[in-house]
Amino acid sequence: MNRLKKLSVGSDVLSAPVISKLENLEELTLKGCKKIPALGKLKKLKRLLIAESELSIVDGRYRLNDLGFLSGLAQLEHLDLQYTSYKGSLQVLDNLSNLKSVSLPRVSSNYVTDFKRTHKNCVIINAYEWW
Repeated sequence: MNRLKKLSVGSDVLSAPVISKLENLEELTLKGCKKIPALGKLKKLKRLLIAESELSIVDGRYRLNDLGFLSGLAQLEHLDLQYTSYKGSLQVLDNLSNLKSVSLPRVSSNYVTDFKRTHKNCVIINAYEWW
Protein backbone atom coordinates (compact mmCIF):
# COMPACT_ATOMS: atom_id res chain seq x y z
CA MET A 1 0.00 0.00 0.00
CA ASN A 2 3.01 2.32 0.19
CA ARG A 3 2.61 3.16 -3.51
CA LEU A 4 -1.03 4.15 -3.10
CA LYS A 5 -1.72 7.63 -4.57
CA LYS A 6 -5.48 8.05 -3.98
CA LEU A 7 -7.53 6.98 -1.01
CA SER A 8 -11.12 7.53 0.04
CA VAL A 9 -12.24 6.44 3.51
CA GLY A 10 -15.97 6.11 4.12
CA SER A 11 -18.15 6.94 7.06
CA ASP A 12 -18.23 5.74 10.65
CA VAL A 13 -14.46 5.23 10.93
CA LEU A 14 -13.34 5.56 14.52
CA SER A 15 -9.76 6.47 13.62
CA ALA A 16 -7.42 6.02 10.70
CA PRO A 17 -3.82 6.16 12.00
CA VAL A 18 -2.51 3.95 9.18
CA ILE A 19 -3.18 6.79 6.73
CA SER A 20 -0.26 8.82 8.07
CA LYS A 21 2.06 5.99 6.93
CA LEU A 22 0.95 6.15 3.27
CA GLU A 23 3.64 8.63 2.28
CA ASN A 24 2.93 8.54 -1.47
CA LEU A 25 -0.69 9.68 -1.17
CA GLU A 26 -1.52 12.59 -3.44
CA GLU A 27 -5.30 12.65 -2.92
CA LEU A 28 -7.20 11.82 0.27
CA THR A 29 -10.90 11.88 1.10
CA LEU A 30 -11.99 11.31 4.71
CA LYS A 31 -15.73 11.17 5.31
CA GLY A 32 -17.10 10.63 8.78
CA CYS A 33 -13.82 9.87 10.49
CA LYS A 34 -14.21 10.29 14.24
CA LYS A 35 -10.54 11.15 14.81
CA ILE A 36 -8.43 12.48 11.98
CA PRO A 37 -4.79 11.47 12.30
CA ALA A 38 -1.88 13.89 11.92
CA LEU A 39 -1.21 14.07 8.20
CA GLY A 40 2.11 15.94 8.25
CA LYS A 41 4.08 12.93 6.98
CA LEU A 42 2.11 12.96 3.72
CA LYS A 43 4.60 15.23 1.93
CA LYS A 44 3.12 14.49 -1.53
CA LEU A 45 -0.52 15.20 -0.60
CA LYS A 46 -2.01 17.75 -3.00
CA ARG A 47 -5.77 17.25 -2.58
CA LEU A 48 -7.64 16.77 0.68
CA LEU A 49 -11.36 16.56 1.33
CA ILE A 50 -12.68 16.24 4.88
CA ALA A 51 -16.40 15.73 5.46
CA GLU A 52 -18.38 14.87 8.57
CA SER A 53 -20.89 12.05 8.62
CA GLU A 54 -24.49 12.38 9.68
CA LEU A 55 -23.41 11.17 13.11
CA SER A 56 -21.92 14.62 13.77
CA ILE A 57 -25.49 15.92 14.14
CA VAL A 58 -26.15 13.76 17.21
CA ASP A 59 -22.63 12.97 18.43
CA GLY A 60 -20.14 15.81 18.89
CA ARG A 61 -17.22 13.40 18.78
CA TYR A 62 -17.72 13.19 15.01
CA ARG A 63 -17.42 16.98 14.55
CA LEU A 64 -14.28 18.65 13.33
CA ASN A 65 -13.10 20.94 16.13
CA ASP A 66 -9.41 21.37 15.32
CA LEU A 67 -7.38 21.73 12.12
CA GLY A 68 -4.06 20.73 13.68
CA PHE A 69 -3.90 17.61 11.51
CA LEU A 70 -3.11 19.95 8.56
CA SER A 71 0.27 20.99 9.98
CA GLY A 72 3.15 20.07 7.71
CA LEU A 73 1.16 19.69 4.49
CA ALA A 74 3.31 22.16 2.56
CA GLN A 75 2.47 20.68 -0.87
CA LEU A 76 -1.31 20.82 -0.40
CA GLU A 77 -2.96 22.61 -3.34
CA HIS A 78 -6.67 21.87 -2.91
CA LEU A 79 -8.50 21.67 0.41
CA ASP A 80 -12.19 21.03 0.93
CA LEU A 81 -13.62 21.55 4.43
CA GLN A 82 -17.04 22.72 3.29
CA TYR A 83 -18.92 19.71 4.62
CA THR A 84 -17.76 20.12 8.19
CA SER A 85 -19.19 22.08 11.09
CA TYR A 86 -15.81 23.60 11.95
CA LYS A 87 -16.22 27.17 13.27
CA GLY A 88 -12.75 28.12 14.53
CA SER A 89 -9.79 30.07 13.22
CA LEU A 90 -8.21 29.34 9.86
CA GLN A 91 -4.78 30.41 11.07
CA VAL A 92 -3.28 26.91 10.68
CA LEU A 93 -3.87 27.32 6.93
CA ASP A 94 -1.38 30.21 6.85
CA ASN A 95 1.45 27.66 6.56
CA LEU A 96 -0.13 26.08 3.46
CA SER A 97 1.47 28.44 0.97
CA ASN A 98 0.78 26.25 -2.11
CA LEU A 99 -3.01 26.35 -1.78
CA LYS A 100 -4.68 27.08 -5.12
CA SER A 101 -8.27 26.44 -4.11
CA VAL A 102 -10.22 25.88 -0.92
CA SER A 103 -13.82 25.24 0.09
CA LEU A 104 -14.32 26.60 3.56
CA PRO A 105 -16.73 25.66 6.35
CA ARG A 106 -19.15 28.23 7.78
CA VAL A 107 -16.59 30.19 9.78
CA SER A 108 -16.70 33.86 10.70
CA SER A 109 -16.37 36.27 7.76
CA ASN A 110 -13.45 37.82 9.68
CA TYR A 111 -11.61 34.49 9.44
CA VAL A 112 -12.33 34.36 5.72
CA THR A 113 -11.03 37.91 5.25
CA ASP A 114 -7.84 37.07 7.16
CA PHE A 115 -7.41 33.90 5.09
CA LYS A 116 -7.83 35.78 1.82
CA ARG A 117 -5.30 38.40 2.91
CA THR A 118 -2.72 35.67 3.52
CA HIS A 119 -3.62 33.59 0.43
CA LYS A 120 -4.07 36.17 -2.33
CA ASN A 121 -3.69 33.59 -5.13
CA CYS A 122 -6.00 30.99 -3.61
CA VAL A 123 -9.55 30.75 -4.95
CA ILE A 124 -12.27 30.26 -2.36
CA ILE A 125 -14.65 27.98 -4.23
CA ASN A 126 -17.66 28.74 -2.02
CA ALA A 127 -16.88 32.45 -1.46
CA TYR A 128 -20.45 33.36 -2.47
CA GLU A 129 -21.55 32.17 0.96
CA TRP A 130 -19.85 35.13 2.66
CA TRP A 131 -20.53 38.00 0.24
